[in-house]
Amino acid sequence: MFTGLGVTSDLVASLIVSDDANKPRSQQVSVGPSAIGAKCPRQLGYAIPATPKVSGGGDPLPRWIGTEGHAGLDRILAGHPDWSTEHRIELPGYGIGGHVDAYHHPSNTVVDWKFVGASSMRDYKANGPGQQYRWQAHLYGLGMTLQGHDVANLAIVFIPRSGFTSSIYVWSEPYDETIP
Repeated sequence: MFTGLGVTSDLVASLIVSDDANKPRSQQVSVGPSAIGAKCPRQLGYAIPATPKVSGGGDPLPRWIGTEGHAGLDRILAGHPDWSTEHRIELPGYGIGGHVDAYHHPSNTVVDWKFVGASSMRDYKANGPGQQYRWQAHLYGLGMTLQGHDVANLAIVFIPRSGFTSSIYVWSEPYDETIP
């Protein structure tokens, strides 16, 4: 037992909570492509006037793991000739912008990373990504097209927050500018 060290679960949790609270994603209040296909009109309604988030919105650990996973993949792909990452996109006239996680040049594919729990992974494998993530992917495709990129395909890569790399699931479909 190492209680004399001063390292406690509360200490480690407070480090993660503090780090998460200071990340740009946690402070974002504007509508982005990830909110457009939301099934909950109230959620989208709060986002439109840039309503600040109320603290205490759940445990930040899953979001923190996702943010750190995105950073790791960005680091891995940095300088790779087939990939570019973190494209800032804007949808003119709508005040909607966001960041495309990655673009795979040989296949002209826009890629979005999602770090998910076990039950969500089962659902996505069985039913696909659902309207919100699908619309998000197509809006990212539109944003990249408006920047002059040739977008042929979209991929959402579901990575388990726990488990093994063998459980990674890639959903994809051709880009269609009419969706949503």
